[in-house]
Amino acid sequence: MADRKTISLHKGTGHQLGVFGVALMYVGAITGAGFASGREIWQFFGVFGSRAYYGIAAAGILFILTGIMTGLIARKLDTNDMGRVIVPGRNRLMISFTGYFMAAMLFTVLITMTAAGGALFAQQWGLSRILGGAAIIIFVIITVIGGFERVSGVFRILIPVLLGVIILVCIGVVYSDMPLSGVSSRIKPSPLAPVWMLSALLYLSYNVLAVIPIVATASVKARSTKDAVLGAALGGTFLAVLAFALAKVLLTDPEFSQAMDMPMLAFSARLSPVVNAVYTCVLLFAIYASATSNYYGFTTKLKDSHGKNARIVIIALLGFFCGLIGFRNVIAYMFPLEGFAGILIIIMLIINFIMIMKDDEKMAKMFTDFEGYDRFDYPEGIVRATAGYGGEATVIFGSEKTALLDCGMAYCGEKMVQNIKTAMEKQREKDGTERTLDYILLSHTHYDHIGALPFVRKEWPETPVCGARHGQDVLKRKGALRVIQKLGEAAEKSYGSGDIKKITTEGMSIDCVIGDGCSISLGKETITVMETRGHTDCSLSFFLEPAGILFTSESTGVLEGPGRIHSAILKSCEDSRKSIERCRSCAPKRIISPHYGIVPEFYNDEYWKLYARSMQEEKGLIRDLCRQGLDDDELLEKYAHKYWDEGRAREQPREAFLINAVNIIKSYKEDF
Repeated sequence: MADRKTISLHKGTGHQLGVFGVALMYVGAITGAGFASGREIWQFFGVFGSRAYYGIAAAGILFILTGIMTGLIARKLDTNDMGRVIVPGRNRLMISFTGYFMAAMLFTVLITMTAAGGALFAQQWGLSRILGGAAIIIFVIITVIGGFERVSGVFRILIPVLLGVIILVCIGVVYSDMPLSGVSSRIKPSPLAPVWMLSALLYLSYNVLAVIPIVATASVKARSTKDAVLGAALGGTFLAVLAFALAKVLLTDPEFSQAMDMPMLAFSARLSPVVNAVYTCVLLFAIYASATSNYYGFTTKLKDSHGKNARIVIIALLGFFCGLIGFRNVIAYMFPLEGFAGILIIIMLIINFIMIMKDDEKMAKMFTDFEGYDRFDYPEGIVRATAGYGGEATVIFGSEKTALLDCGMAYCGEKMVQNIKTAMEKQREKDGTERTLDYILLSHTHYDHIGALPFVRKEWPETPVCGARHGQDVLKRKGALRVIQKLGEAAEKSYGSGDIKKITTEGMSIDCVIGDGCSISLGKETITVMETRGHTDCSLSFFLEPAGILFTSESTGVLEGPGRIHSAILKSCEDSRKSIERCRSCAPKRIISPHYGIVPEFYNDEYWKLYARSMQEEKGLIRDLCRQGLDDDELLEKYAHKYWDEGRAREQPREAFLINAVNIIKSYKEDF
């Protein structure tokens, strides 16, 4: 286990973005060379004359809506993984394919920006296009290798400057009464975007390839969902205002705008050499910002390893060579083609957003249905003997025999034994028969399920303890017993009187091995044993018939409330998936979930679906963190920040949570 000094919990690590931080990241992803130079705005809007403003208004609204949807999805799923943000449903193959397709599209933006750097150097200074592209690539590599914190830090400094200069130059051109240039040039739309409505849609759809990874990442890093949503809306508004201002300038001399590779740079030169020099710097910043944000999005799909930085450099150099095809050709042909692919991305994003919102509505209804629900209102013949936080003990009365399922924690062992006796007395009053404990059934060998076994043994020494073969082997190991002892003492300090002397592992063993398909008769009732590995290799579930009540193990999750389930996979994700299918196939009438109680009958189907979603979300979190290059201690800290809360603190000592977390992270890492 990691050193506890390195895993202290706090309210997140790294810089958390506010509304303006998210907005600036959004704007920075779009305002690259194509935007700031005026070439994109002219090609997609200006060529249509006065109808350009209709297209800009439509694109602005779509940018706002797309940003909000992306931000909400990222916050709901707590991920910046492009496949998971875009793809509706949870098809792992489709999510993976979409993520890598998006990464390929982001790589083409790097190509565009290197071409833009070359065009800027050629138009402004008459220098080689190779020199301009190389300069951009070098700065991009240096920034991206520094990770998201460096990218966002650069954006916080550069983007406000970039926006301010663009607006000031636009105002200067519009109010300067600048005469027409006299340049003659044929104005024509791209053959792939011949009408303003399609052109506006394509402008959004190819830009959405850059929007999704950056806005998703910024939203996950935001202080709150409100900051993420407002930031996305503000960013989309900024973009619309800037596009309107640029179009206003470009339409003052349409033929001049058509003739120039970078029309805004040319307009700034007509204002004054100083303005032109400043705007040249702004364009360089814009090219650099767009190339950096998009290439960072691409690198989130690269696997973390010692060779990742080398791959970042090599792939960036490949983008540089591809960019030698020329800036104007990229804008006119590559962007519209990517736009058609982007339309499909937008459609999937909308569907995913609708599905997630519907899930939220469904969850809200279930929360309402849960109100007033008593999770400990067990069916007749089943009594909860639990005596404190963190562990469960359940008495099952058959017509002839009695079984105890798990024993709970050691710190409340005496009270739990008394609860069992009280339950037996009440049962005797009901059916007139003397009761004793005939079986002790163990779901697995963790301290919170068997800690009080020595107290039960002391009261009913002749009662056989039944558990899995692997569990029997575990309890023969001195090391395992030491861990049980240590965690039992920690629970005593947290929840008990602090008297650790009463904690013991004496008599902690399994007498009778039970396995898959074994039947335990309680008279008219039968308990069928089911091996359900995943949480541990000795995990067992128990199906009580004819009542149709399933006592699940932690291999199929620990329900925490409506919409919340913890997938406590300490050993194997694959085994856990098999266990959930096995349990689900029993079609139980009622489910009693460990550490929770009896699941509402209307929630039975949702219970299994919720567990599958929880597995995928936890796995996605671990995968995302691994891709960020975090070491094991940092992974543990991030995991604990998300999942350790007051509810968990009531159920288990922090030390036990961290031990489990280490194994959960390991299981997910092995799974992918």
